[in-house]
Amino acid sequence: MNRAVSAVSDDRDLSCRDRFVYKLPMLNRRSFLRTGVLAPVAAIVLSGHGEAVAIPVGDLRQQLRIELEPRTPAENAFLDRTVLLVRRNELPLSLVLRIFDWARDIRPYPFPYFQRALTIQSRKIGVKI
Repeated sequence: MNRAVSAVSDDRDLSCRDRFVYKLPMLNRRSFLRTGVLAPVAAIVLSGHGEAVAIPVGDLRQQLRIELEPRTPAENAFLDRTVLLVRRNELPLSLVLRIFDWARDIRPYPFPYFQRALTIQSRKIGVKI
């Protein structure tokens, strides 16, 4: 009878260990781009504290194109115009990044959501895209 009890406790211990195994998240393209591109942009912007800070606009343009998947020349032109307005400090980078972060998880095609939300929010602050 002791053998049966020990066998059952061993099975329980094994299943408990299997149940609580920590699974590491996979590093896919999206998570790599978030950490590889947005982290330096956020660090540069947040380190400013009111100073004029150079924004790596090329990285922003690349990040928007990769994640939002524009399909037509008009959509690419919208992204170029957005980056230009950010470069001129007419459109806040924080607004663009906030809307970008919200829209990029919408599948299968996130660009229309980004475009609509950015257009609405930019009108509220008096910027026409």
